[in-house]
Amino acid sequence: MWKAIESIFNGSNGVVIAILLVILIIVCAKYGLFKVKTDKITIGRESGDKERMIIRHQYDYIRLYLDSYENQIPRFEGYDTNLGRLVVAKVQLEMMKWITQNHIRTDERYIKLHQGDVWNIVQKNTVSDYFDTDEFRGAVDRVVDEIIRTLVDIRKEYSK
Repeated sequence: MWKAIESIFNGSNGVVIAILLVILIIVCAKYGLFKVKTDKITIGRESGDKERMIIRHQYDYIRLYLDSYENQIPRFEGYDTNLGRLVVAKVQLEMMKWITQNHIRTDERYIKLHQGDVWNIVQKNTVSDYFDTDEFRGAVDRVVDEIIRTLVDIRKEYSK
């Protein structure tokens, strides 16, 4: 049997047959006809579906959490709802970058760096003195910390 396979690949059409075989394997893996899973890579139907599901749940969590947080901000005189929604949208975009880069961690340094990123977005896009207070900074830091930890939890839960 091995001699027959060797003669096929050593023949004049051997390269073409090898290329067709590789294409067949890739197509079969894409359509879920078989799956290869190692420590470093997963090829087959389940691998992409699971990752998309994790990202979708993380996106939904961020969107719903930040929308509800914006509704909880005290409506002081001069509060601009449209500006508040704009700032939330910019923070959502920043957090969605974290998700797509897929390297979210819960160590203190990582969280502090991202708390600073979000705080800079808030400061860059707001004008009210209320948003410059230590109280509001603490609230933003707590929210970012909670979101990061929950995003890691979502990945752990849906990676099972």
